[in-house]
Amino acid sequence: MKQKVLHSAAVLLLTLCVVVGGCQSRQESSEDTAASTVQDSVESSVPEESSDLLPESEPEPDSSEEESSEVEPVIPEGYVYSQYTGLPIPEETARRKPVAISINNHRKASPQSGLLYADIIYEAPVEGNMTRFVAVFQDYDQVEKIGPVRSARRYFIDFALDQSAVLIHFGEDTSISKVYSQVGCPHINGISSLEEVMTWRSKDRKAPHNVYTSGERLLEAMERAKIATELESEVAPVFSFLKEEETPSSGEPVQHVAIPYLVYKDYNQTAEFFYEAETKSYGRVQFDEPQTDLETGEQLKFKNVLIQIADVHERGDEAGHKDMVSIGEGKGYYLTNGICQPVTWKKADQQTPTHWYDAEGEELSLNPGKTWINVVSLSQEITLE
Repeated sequence: MKQKVLHSAAVLLLTLCVVVGGCQSRQESSEDTAASTVQDSVESSVPEESSDLLPESEPEPDSSEEESSEVEPVIPEGYVYSQYTGLPIPEETARRKPVAISINNHRKASPQSGLLYADIIYEAPVEGNMTRFVAVFQDYDQVEKIGPVRSARRYFIDFALDQSAVLIHFGEDTSISKVYSQVGCPHINGISSLEEVMTWRSKDRKAPHNVYTSGERLLEAMERAKIATELESEVAPVFSFLKEEETPSSGEPVQHVAIPYLVYKDYNQTAEFFYEAETKSYGRVQFDEPQTDLETGEQLKFKNVLIQIADVHERGDEAGHKDMVSIGEGKGYYLTNGICQPVTWKKADQQTPTHWYDAEGEELSLNPGKTWINVVSLSQEITLE
């Protein structure tokens, strides 16, 4: 049944449908070794004393020996679990400092390039109620084209800090030019002496929708800017991931999500996700068609979708720039395996990562896979059906 949810309401979901979900083991790639469940063998012994007058019978198994032990999933040697996807990745990749790239999401900039390889994508409203992406990549050195790259906003810094990433942008809201150093956010602005090193302009699109970068160029730009390309030894992860995929045991079945950011005449920028039971993923749709990666033609699909409801408001300048109250707490939704759950988020300060909690107040554990995060304002309407 279709329901419209207005997020200024005090209660986000009135009814929680109880779904008994069995644990579903995720399929590993050829590089992964699937985890197996080992059942303890039951050893039976013949009683030392027996009467010849009694009929022979099978000995009773010792109940204490019937318990089975759980075995941790096995991953290949030299691999670890990614703190960005919860999936096995090479140790070398896991040490790399990720990048958080501001990506243009105007219709004239679509489809974008390289988003297929992002681990996490934020979508947030900007001036004019259009949206912009901040795409977080950790394994990016072989990605040949990413973009179009656009300018940064103040809350993009929060997204980058949350993921311990280098913020990559081409221009910025000038009011934040000093914020990077104040909060300790490493960044590279393409409109600088590094422009030709880090970016290029394609000839098939017009400015400002034609600025691109690549993994090779990003690494060279970071080296020239003297920005570390490896993570510090201790980095607090934003997300907690399950070792094995699970379907939530509580929540409401939801097959379709629609967030109408900007609907004006023939310009319809509605963020949509359709659940695919076969792949257990959410296919991304915008501008009334599947959102694909320009280079591969593949539709963008995600294991997890988070909706972060926050105070997003206009700042009051002539350009109509928006800002987001990202420090504090708020409500939201978590969607995975066709189930939608109410959640809350909390962020203590700019240097502390945002933490997510389930309806019982326990830290939220995501299914292993890629995650999309939609930031919406308190008054934004969301369709869950």
